[in-house]
Amino acid sequence: MLNIQNILNNAQFAINHIDDVLARKLLKEIEIILSDKSNVLDQEILKKLQSTRLKLRIVNFPNLSDEDAQDVMKNYYMYSYDLEVPMDNRITAKLFLIPEIPRDQLRKKLKEALLQNQQKLGNFSVRQWISEFEKIYNIKTRNLSAAASFSIEHPQAKMLSPIDREKLKELLYTYDYLLVTTLPATGPILDEMLEAAENFGRYGSSSDEQKTYTEKSHNNISEYVFESVDFQGKKTENIVKMSLNLALKNFPNLGEQLITSAPLKLKYFSEMAKPSVKNWIADYHSAIGVGKHTTMERGNFIFHSENAKSLSSTDRRKLAEVLKSLDDDMELEIDSAGQKIIFSVAQEREMDNISAKNNPVIERGDNSPNKNKIFEEPKKTLFYSQEKYEIPKSNIEKPIVSSIGWNPAQSVKKRMLEESGPVAIKAPTTVEEKSPQEIGRVRFSSPQQLPAEKESIATEKNEIKKSPDVIKKEEDKNISQNRPHISKPVYKISPMGFSSKSDSLDFGKQYKFQTGKSDDSISSGNIVDLRK
Repeated sequence: MLNIQNILNNAQFAINHIDDVLARKLLKEIEIILSDKSNVLDQEILKKLQSTRLKLRIVNFPNLSDEDAQDVMKNYYMYSYDLEVPMDNRITAKLFLIPEIPRDQLRKKLKEALLQNQQKLGNFSVRQWISEFEKIYNIKTRNLSAAASFSIEHPQAKMLSPIDREKLKELLYTYDYLLVTTLPATGPILDEMLEAAENFGRYGSSSDEQKTYTEKSHNNISEYVFESVDFQGKKTENIVKMSLNLALKNFPNLGEQLITSAPLKLKYFSEMAKPSVKNWIADYHSAIGVGKHTTMERGNFIFHSENAKSLSSTDRRKLAEVLKSLDDDMELEIDSAGQKIIFSVAQEREMDNISAKNNPVIERGDNSPNKNKIFEEPKKTLFYSQEKYEIPKSNIEKPIVSSIGWNPAQSVKKRMLEESGPVAIKAPTTVEEKSPQEIGRVRFSSPQQLPAEKESIATEKNEIKKSPDVIKKEEDKNISQNRPHISKPVYKISPMGFSSKSDSLDFGKQYKFQTGKSDDSISSGNIVDLRK
């Protein structure tokens, strides 16, 4: 009993999160419990298990057998809306898990099963709603917006509640988009593939006739599918020119052609849609309305809409060409055999050439640029006509300093000492000569060292021995720098009348005048000798 309750709880988790892997595992466990006749289950538990099994089958739809999938489409399709399980996503996963030819056969089976569904939606059953849709909108002329228009305009659809009207729109969209046609191959390509499959079953796999036919069919299919189309060498008899609206009426499969690469997020659908012609038209009309539009409105959509703003330049040109034909009835080149639009590839090839030139090849040899040349030759880019100059950093000459240790302040102080004698000034700071490798590096004002490094450096400094001569010179230098300065006048003026005799005698003997003789008579008086 406890095990069953755990299964039911896990099943509810798988349903809420649409986990088909867990749903597949739990579905097998419930099938085993229900198939075991020895289990005596309470009626309430039995009903819960049966209801849970049905819900898990809807979640696990991609992994169901074809018979079980048909049963869900025929009898329980409308339950998916109560569970909020997107059936378009489930059906897509189911179809594209198998190859193309069996896929088309399964598509027909699922379509027939849905056409037999008698579940009610308002006053009509699912079968009746699809029948009414087919009567009003012909498969050859309807577009992607047909389901939305039907759910709004049909008299019986107007009587539905908004929720039921949304269910009807999603139902018709899933039917028209996934069950009417799913193969990417259309026209003669599809005929060749189906004919090859039919003859394969008719002849068997071992006959020589089958081998011959298989080779012929393979070559024919490859001619359509795998051959790269060269628009300059195409057959002109299959090319017609007409507007997009007329082309969609004459060639219904043209609406399935993919014109861009990224999937689309449509307004009325939760899942991503393929970027086909009809899906782009539906997104265009839902964004700015149905009808003719101006070039400004069209350009605003192409460059600023949610789906189109991230397109590449090539995809944007294709979309612009399609929308211009839709609004202005501009003629497009249509391949009537393949039922597809032929876009001009001249610009696409130009873009390929541009991408190939993004990494230019640099030639080496005697034509290498001169190292002493500061400015490079002007380069013309692919997109701009103006010239561009670049200054290579490695070619800029650096200024050469003749004497790195020269300091102008130190020279001025030295000259002052020569004229007025030694003064008490601080020792000039020496500029350390830097090696070329150290020039331009960041240096700190104080040494950034760890304590251990400081101790090792101090030890090394203490071990350095100085000679006695060097020590004596340093002491004399310190004494001369620390001695107080006594200023002395350059010229001495002394009144001779107040000088003593000894002074006058010394003066007469010490100094000589222009005659070159000593004169003792100059010993007193008020004579001032300004030549001393």
